[in-house]
Amino acid sequence: MTKPARKANPLAYFWVGLRYRAKMGRWPDLKTPKRYTEHIQVAKLTWRSPVMSRVTDKVTAKTIVGGALGEEWITPNLYVGRTLPPRDQRTWPTPYVIKTNHASGRMHFVMTDADKDWDLIDRKFKRWLSMPYGRKNCEWGYRGIEPKVLVEPFLGGDASPDDLKFLVFDGRVELIRHVSGRKNGPRFESYDRTWQIYDGTIRIGMLQPDRPMPKPPALDKMIAAAELLSAPFPFVRVDFYDLGEHPRFGEITFYPLSGHLKMDPPEFDQRLGALCPDRLPDASLPY
Repeated sequence: MTKPARKANPLAYFWVGLRYRAKMGRWPDLKTPKRYTEHIQVAKLTWRSPVMSRVTDKVTAKTIVGGALGEEWITPNLYVGRTLPPRDQRTWPTPYVIKTNHASGRMHFVMTDADKDWDLIDRKFKRWLSMPYGRKNCEWGYRGIEPKVLVEPFLGGDASPDDLKFLVFDGRVELIRHVSGRKNGPRFESYDRTWQIYDGTIRIGMLQPDRPMPKPPALDKMIAAAELLSAPFPFVRVDFYDLGEHPRFGEITFYPLSGHLKMDPPEFDQRLGALCPDRLPDASLPY
């Protein structure tokens, strides 16, 4: 298990516990965590490695991951800046995605010219860039990231590519969350590292299918990449986009849904919690 730091702020412990109870319907055990969701809460309170913000920042993470895996794993940047450029310079090839580098979910998809409502986009990003992220849930890993605008090509043509989320514990992939059909209603499944349906799941979206989806052609490559990138951290989620033989890196996150994850069956939370090792993150990256 992950041991909490003795000098942690008692008010932070109370606030994290209160947020957990409001979302999960019970108080977390933050002294001797047994559930995966409890370990995530303890990670908020005790993990303070300087490399966390570097791999969380969507801009610097690309440089780090590109150096570790190769540039072919990285979606190229169309633009990076502290603010959006003047409107006459926003000539990026459609479709593309505008997002912030320091937060989750703050993005705008430009699929056609009809999506270029620049008055709306400018207001939205001015607000997002001025707002810190992660403080409400005490997610320390987002601190210290300088807010920026990031523009990337939209991957997958008319539809979003499948998203593969690898839960890695002590350097080993144990669970893979597969997300597909985001445009017409997302479908979520859980698989083990051999692409067999997992006999437990995180209750988000649709239930488990009766039959597995086809195994991604680059699954083994993605597992190896996720395990390499996870090396400094006791547990972490590493995401890739499934683009056939040439997957692309998505993100690294330490707090999936802030650890407020409903499990089915509920004991699945404890099974994943038993995989969390008793150590803190490394202070440097080995790659």
